[in-house]
Amino acid sequence: MITTFTRSAFFLISILFINNLFAQELPTAKPEDVGLSSERLQRLTTAFQSYANDKAMSGSVLLVA
Repeated sequence: MITTFTRSAFFLISILFINNLFAQELPTAKPEDVGLSSERLQRLTTAFQSYANDKAMSGSVLLVA
C-alpha cells in the first residue's frame, strides 16, 4: 500500500527532475562586448565583498542584465 508520504515524496522528486529537463543556461558575455566596463563591475564585486568581510551583510548575489 502506498502511503500519502510516499506519494508526496514521489511528486516532489518528479517536479525537481522535470524542471531540470526544461532549464536553460543564461547566456554570458565579456563586459566590454555588451557595453559594460570590467573595471566598474570589479568595483561592485569589491564593495559587496567588503560588506561581507565587515559582517555588515551575510552575503550577496548580483545579476547584471
